[in-house]
Amino acid sequence: MFILMYDLSDMPPSHRTFLRQRTMYVPLKNEEESSTSGNQDQSELKSFLRYLIHLRYINIYVYIE
Repeated sequence: MFILMYDLSDMPPSHRTFLRQRTMYVPLKNEEESSTSGNQDQSELKSFLRYLIHLRYINIYVYIE
């Protein structure tokens, strides 16, 4: 569950914006694997996408004078 609270009240009329959040999972090696494989660079560890959310906000409020 995601709970997102944002105040977009100062967003100008007829404007658009977005919010994007990405969470990655990077598994850590256990002690046995790290001792047998030697020194492995951090850049060689694989990461996996865990959560991704992309929300688009459109302000359709129009001032009427």
